[in-house]
Amino acid sequence: MKKYTHKKGVKPTIPESEIIKLRNFDALKTNYQRAVYDIHKKPVYKNPRFFFALLMVLLIAYLLFEIADKEQKSKAENPKQQTENPQ
Repeated sequence: MKKYTHKKGVKPTIPESEIIKLRNFDALKTNYQRAVYDIHKKPVYKNPRFFFALLMVLLIAYLLFEIADKEQKSKAENPKQQTENPQ
């Protein structure tokens, strides 16, 4: 097993050339704006994930409504059959 050492108070120094090379405020601002603001600007029906989820919820609701409707119709058509055989 490897033994690790930790030196308290020692901070690594980054050369100035590395800092200048990575300094890109336009990209930082763009990424921030995309992360914070663009989520709500795109309508739900144009976002494929949300549209698919909404479509699935509506499909499940429709199927449940159809099943419930069929059960109500079968109960209304055969009221004697259900009262004769209570289980």
